Amino acid sequence: MRFTLSAEMFGLVSLGAITGFLGLTEAFAAALGSFIGGYIFDLFGNYQIIFTLGLVFSLVGLVLMFSVKPVFHKS
Repeated sequence: MRFTLSAEMFGLVSLGAITGFLGLTEAFAAALGSFIGGYIFDLFGNYQIIFTLGLVFSLVGLVLMFSVKPVFHKS
């Protein structure tokens, strides 16, 4: 789905660069997310804050996703 949406939004010319950038940011998010989650658990002793932050970030992502205007290319 990520490749299809990237191709539709940015075109096939830049698809490789866009998907590479998305993969890189996902890798950094996975690496930093587990470290930050463990650190927050060590500070507070439970996962409540981590799940709340996950919910907040998901809602922000949802709002950003629906605020993106589709790009139409002339054929």
